[in-house]
Amino acid sequence: MADPVIATAIQRGPLVCVYDMKRYQLFCVTGELMGYTANTVTVKKNSVIVVYNSRRMTISTHTAR
Repeated sequence: MADPVIATAIQRGPLVCVYDMKRYQLFCVTGELMGYTANTVTVKKNSVIVVYNSRRMTISTHTAR
């Protein structure tokens, strides 16, 4: 089964909520939305930048500068 496609990611207060093409909520995480693509969402959590895939699996982490 293919991973869902990310249609949008929205900052809602302290949460970043991620939605698919049918406006189904895929997941929400705490942090600051940095950006998103069809396959990934980038969120800043304190001094760490975390990249998630559309299934909320962590793809990578980086220290924020």
